[in-house]
Amino acid sequence: MFGLGTVIMLGLFYDRLFVPDRTAFFFLMVSAFFGVGGQYLLTFGFRYVTALEGGIISSTRILLAAFLGPYLAAENPLSAAGWIGALLIFGANVLLAVRKGRSLAGSANPIGVPVSAGKKI
Repeated sequence: MFGLGTVIMLGLFYDRLFVPDRTAFFFLMVSAFFGVGGQYLLTFGFRYVTALEGGIISSTRILLAAFLGPYLAAENPLSAAGWIGALLIFGANVLLAVRKGRSLAGSANPIGVPVSAGKKI
């Protein structure tokens, strides 16, 4: 995906690309460091939660972006319609994660043995 995007950007916008100055390059590298580091820590943290909890945690980034965007990126705050949309997307993701989590709780494990079959009574 990134390779294709790079080729398209070079082909269509070659005359508009430029090398940033030292200050802009520094901030780009700091931003890249925190972006990659944050994604690594988030992915590493999924070891310690269930799939259901991980799905909900992943969905919170929608609300975080809506809430922190005006403060961290100097973006315009969301309107009421924007907040309703963000909450609807978050709610739908949580609902789907919970429903899928419940439906998988009683299903067979990957080798086909029902989960309750291995338990001693």
